[in-house]
Amino acid sequence: MRALALNGIIIGTVLVALLLGRGGDGPTTIEFAPGLWRCDGTERSWTAAIPAEALDIRLDWMTGGPAGEVRASSMTNRNVLEPYRQPDGTFRVVTAAADAPECGLAPGTYTLAIRDAASNALLASGTVELAPAP
Repeated sequence: MRALALNGIIIGTVLVALLLGRGGDGPTTIEFAPGLWRCDGTERSWTAAIPAEALDIRLDWMTGGPAGEVRASSMTNRNVLEPYRQPDGTFRVVTAAADAPECGLAPGTYTLAIRDAASNALLASGTVELAPAP
């Protein structure tokens, strides 16, 4: 019985340490829908947590991961993103725009790196496949 209680305490401590240790300081993962993006008027979205301190935000489309080569980039700010805020505090940005920066890229796998424009800190990143143009 005592060992079971000790295991519960250890598991609880580890979970709390994981939750508190992250502290919102590290980059989060971007979720994409659908998994294959098209620039033909089809709706696509990304969802990510972006810290409140990040006022001006740069969206970099890269090859080779978040430290790779920038292939397309755009700027936005927190005020523009506010209408996309979800009840859980994340932002779910939805578009069907064919003139978005990523639509000028060749088909392939790209990383979207969301950065604080002032500090260049990586806030979130994720990988998505871009489909060939129609």
